[in-house]
Amino acid sequence: MTTACAAIVIIVIISSFMCIRRGYNKLGYCILPISMVPLGHIIGGRLLLILREKSIVPQMAAMSIVTAVDVAALVAGAAIIIACSKSFFKRKKARNIYCTVMIAFMSILTLVMLINFYGEIL
Repeated sequence: MTTACAAIVIIVIISSFMCIRRGYNKLGYCILPISMVPLGHIIGGRLLLILREKSIVPQMAAMSIVTAVDVAALVAGAAIIIACSKSFFKRKKARNIYCTVMIAFMSILTLVMLINFYGEIL
């Protein structure tokens, strides 16, 4: 799953860069918060490996740390999306649609990553 998360981050950054380069600055900056969730999952996975190596915490506690990092990345990404939407979109309807779609996508992505993570561990 780490490879998939890295691929998602790279694709989001490339898409954002392409939009900014073509002159669609708002769109380019609006899609960047999507990369928060996969980055959080990568960081949580690396943190799990470090904790397992040093035997600091038991297995289940380490798994809950990964879950906490993923959920924290989701909350941080959602907060950034809401904050950015107010400055990028003037119409309330467009802002609401953007926030709803982006946060729903990030929530589904987080859920899939956690289900996959717990499936690999168990």
